Amino acid sequence: MQTNQQTRYTNEQIPIYKNDILQLFQNKIFENIGKRRIDDYSSLRNEVMSEIGIYNYIDPDLAFLNSWYCTHIEQHFLYKFIDDDSVREIIVHAPDFVQLETYTDQRTDIIHVDSNFYQMSLDVFAIKNQVEWNYSTPFASFYTKIKETSFRATLIHFSTSPTSMSKLFLRRISDTPFLLSSFGDATLEPFLNDIVESKQNIIIAGQTGSGKSSLLTSLLGNVSHEHVVVMEDTHEISSNSKNHTSMLAKNIEGKSLVDYCSYSLRMRPDRIVLGEMRGKETVPFILSMNNGHKGLMSTIHANSAVDTISRLALLFSLYSQNTNISFDLITKLICSNIDYVIFMKHRKIIEIIKILGSENETPFIEQIYSLS
Repeated sequence: MQTNQQTRYTNEQIPIYKNDILQLFQNKIFENIGKRRIDDYSSLRNEVMSEIGIYNYIDPDLAFLNSWYCTHIEQHFLYKFIDDDSVREIIVHAPDFVQLETYTDQRTDIIHVDSNFYQMSLDVFAIKNQVEWNYSTPFASFYTKIKETSFRATLIHFSTSPTSMSKLFLRRISDTPFLLSSFGDATLEPFLNDIVESKQNIIIAGQTGSGKSSLLTSLLGNVSHEHVVVMEDTHEISSNSKNHTSMLAKNIEGKSLVDYCSYSLRMRPDRIVLGEMRGKETVPFILSMNNGHKGLMSTIHANSAVDTISRLALLFSLYSQNTNISFDLITKLICSNIDYVIFMKHRKIIEIIKILGSENETPFIEQIYSLS
């Protein structure tokens, strides 16, 4: 390998040292990953070319280097899917295979990532987003932007898989609320606006990807005059209102959703919104309804509108520190404080029920809407 400074650029030099240049460039990337930092392309290129001993190069002859960097470090292999507005979810299963979900169907496609650097590319993605992701922390879910498009990203580490293959999930997040009419029956819009305006306590239920967070964001779209406190563990609920206070939970003491439920009560909230109920945060959130706060809103995974009530009661029972409280009393507490449940499927409102009360473990409901 030639290491002395070149005083005159020749076209022959780059091809001669192409493999050395790429190898050294890749080694620099791996060194950076170990230090949890990612240098920009120009800095890395200049450093590598200086070590090789070629100084008077021109960028067109280094196209192979830039292409490798863009693919593996800037994840350009995702760009054609991100540019397609119809794609709402991207699942990268392997260095050559991606699954796509659109608003109407699912399909698969091919990507071109060097299998030797696939894991490195996902490691870089985590580092760029300042996310801890490794053997000890094999699951990471976070908000990110790619090409100015917002996504909820989820990384699953290869150490959890029998195939030793890490995976990346990207769900598109709209930066502007969808029209309420886009969630199905347009005649529901006045009713939905009314229950939000009258500060009813509302739970939006459904399976993963059913559109729960999107509907919640849209319902909050007209709430601009209130101080709304939004608590999430992954940023999905967007708002352009200056009256909204958003808190993003982290897995450290003092910054959990449970902590935020406590903090929110001291922030003079007009409305409290919890991104999703699935753990300990269920208890303080339900109790805050019982403390007289109105207009609370959240989402939950459930199989139907009625099932949402038993799901909430189960979570409350599992995570309540009061082990003597009966399931009947928990059901009564929930049915006394939640006014409406909206159930969604495939980004459409399927059912709306009004909760009237309960007897023992049986809730009394009024069906407001059902998509037949």
